Amino acid sequence: MLELRDICKEYRTGDTVQKALDHVSLTLADTEFVAILGPSGSGKSYIAQAIENAACRKFKKVKYIRMPTLLDELATAKATGEFRDTIKSY
Repeated sequence: MLELRDICKEYRTGDTVQKALDHVSLTLADTEFVAILGPSGSGKSYIAQAIENAACRKFKKVKYIRMPTLLDELATAKATGEFRDTIKSY
């Protein structure tokens, strides 16, 4: 199990402060698959890196892949009949 607590991220532009993550906490099971969605500047990459960091500290295996790349890989795998094997590789 992986737990992250009170993750915060702010973006500053001059005097403007935009909170992307405001004390976010989450718990992930060891075999859980996670997709992080949201608009630009919402902290997706930041929280993904926090998850990766916490997982690596516990010697867990992590795979970080951007959605367009994942969708391309899955489309190719489906077209070539390798969809099941590709899914298992994740």
